[in-house]
Amino acid sequence: MIKDYIQNRDSLKLIACDLDGTLIGPDGEIGDLSVQMLKKLQEDGLIVTIASGRMYHNCQKYIDHIGIKHFVVSTDGGYIRNPVDGEVMTPFFIESKDSIKFYEIITKVSNNFFIITLDDSILSSKEADVEFIKFFGNQIKQIEFKKDNFENILKIVVIDDHELILALKEDLKKLNIENIRFDVGPTVLNPDQSVLIVRYSEVDKGKGIDRICDYYGVHPDEVLVFGDWLNDIPMFRRFKHNVAPLDCDELLKPHANYISPYNNETDFVGRTLEMIFQ
Repeated sequence: MIKDYIQNRDSLKLIACDLDGTLIGPDGEIGDLSVQMLKKLQEDGLIVTIASGRMYHNCQKYIDHIGIKHFVVSTDGGYIRNPVDGEVMTPFFIESKDSIKFYEIITKVSNNFFIITLDDSILSSKEADVEFIKFFGNQIKQIEFKKDNFENILKIVVIDDHELILALKEDLKKLNIENIRFDVGPTVLNPDQSVLIVRYSEVDKGKGIDRICDYYGVHPDEVLVFGDWLNDIPMFRRFKHNVAPLDCDELLKPHANYISPYNNETDFVGRTLEMIFQ
């Protein structure tokens, strides 16, 4: 039982939830019980926030729906912003000169990449595959890349055949650029493809929530996090109170200290919070 796992609910001061596959159901909405519980807990004085791989503006609808009043982690920790006053914690950028080096190598083998910038733009090659563009829709700006397009970059994402992605990762690592991390994982676009994410090494959800904890004076043992996928692993490693849905990614399961008997389709966040706090 979740109450046996979290023995002192009154010690919890901060709750952080991933969006896709966690808070957001198959219908693209947050379950009514989750909204109800998160609003109540915030009214009771807990810090409620989101930790998402989405860009900030793609989190805005859900921030408003819950009524979040504290810093929000977006872009996997690359951009942390307070929705009330707009304050932004210092973001971690890939240096412009390094971004250009990455771009030159990536474009030799793939056109299916996009670049996330501080102003929430998604920049992509004009030669990107039709299916790639169709998936991301009007979020993407297809451009002819120039030098000034490589300022304030939060991350570079490449989606292509698995073997190509693995080889590309090794080629990029050979540049020996410090403070850069290369993450490879599955993609929803195509089971035969993988995604490569290039970003500053200090950027992940765990470190993002850590920065929020430092700001509000919250100890890691006073944090409860919810997630379902690979980019939630740093968050689960950092905070011992972590909960995954029954249908979470297999690679996340070894890091989950509690796996809910409910899945994403049955509002597992709301049900879990209800079991803990009521």
